[in-house]
Amino acid sequence: MSEERKKFGDFGESLAAEFLERKGYKIIERNFRRRFGEIDLIAKKDGKIIFIEVKSRKNRKYGTPEEAITIWKKQRLRNAAFAFLQSHNHHDADFGIDGVFIEAFDGKYVIRHLENIVEEQ
Repeated sequence: MSEERKKFGDFGESLAAEFLERKGYKIIERNFRRRFGEIDLIAKKDGKIIFIEVKSRKNRKYGTPEEAITIWKKQRLRNAAFAFLQSHNHHDADFGIDGVFIEAFDGKYVIRHLENIVEEQ
């Protein structure tokens, strides 16, 4: 990954965290990584643990940010969420997997937050 892409991705994650905090989410961890996958942000809201995938785009050359959430990506998110819950002894925790999608247009940002983008199994 190029340095520019990484910086833009990191910026998107910070923007998403600020956006979610304004909505009452408490960010408890960033960039949780395991061999099963990665979770960009982990938050708590109303007693529920929320795992958040952040996708940022500068244009639609490769589609919308939402289109990057493939079946394969959903499975990796689910696996990483279960790994987090197990490693933190939250076996019976109520949780969800959300997406925050950011598009940059002419120096302005459009942010969309979709809840429950991955169904629990």
